[in-house]
Amino acid sequence: MTLFRSTLYATVAIYAAFSLPANADEKLDLANETAKYGYAQGFLIGQRFKQKLKGDQVDLKSFAQGLTDALTAQSQMTVTQIEDTMKKGPVHLRAEKEKKMKANADYLAENSKKDGIKTTASGLQYSILKSGPADGKSPTASDTVVVHYAGTLVDGTKFDSSYDRGQPATFGVGQVIPGWTEILKLMKPGDKWAVVIPSELGYGKRGAGGKIGPDAVLLFDVELISIK
Repeated sequence: MTLFRSTLYATVAIYAAFSLPANADEKLDLANETAKYGYAQGFLIGQRFKQKLKGDQVDLKSFAQGLTDALTAQSQMTVTQIEDTMKKGPVHLRAEKEKKMKANADYLAENSKKDGIKTTASGLQYSILKSGPADGKSPTASDTVVVHYAGTLVDGTKFDSSYDRGQPATFGVGQVIPGWTEILKLMKPGDKWAVVIPSELGYGKRGAGGKIGPDAVLLFDVELISIK
């Protein structure tokens, strides 16, 4: 989680720092109107942060010190160290993420060994289930296509299917996840391919909806019906 990615978070963090006592054991004089106002501001802002900080299991003492150091320009970490730390994400989730990424790599490596599997330079994998006319034209990123598809996770969970809806989907080739854009530009009308999309070419660490979690490898049967 990039805590200070948005201007809103940065602004809230600065206000929160102003509301913190210099010493954790210092008693506030809440009979003082200035102190009362500062406390009320800090409390309300803290409520907004509460669930996010709890979810990331942030150490509040270190968090408060980081805010103070930012305001006084006395950082105890370099900018690079801070960026690297934030990229790694919450500590309690790192082992889980590393395990997931290893499982993804193992799955892709094993799948690449299967007969008929082709792997592109980006790591996208596909096999041809059916071919359309050889003289067909592949779409470009600016084209709109009509496609039938079914999507599942590696454990077999189906998360989407135009077949189940009984109607193909229509969308711009350049308006979908990178893996879809890449594969569509390789296909021709009438082609039906089985596609394996690595997480970085799919929804990445953010996931999508309730069924596609972070860093999910996506499996699709993709049938390019026509180019509009």
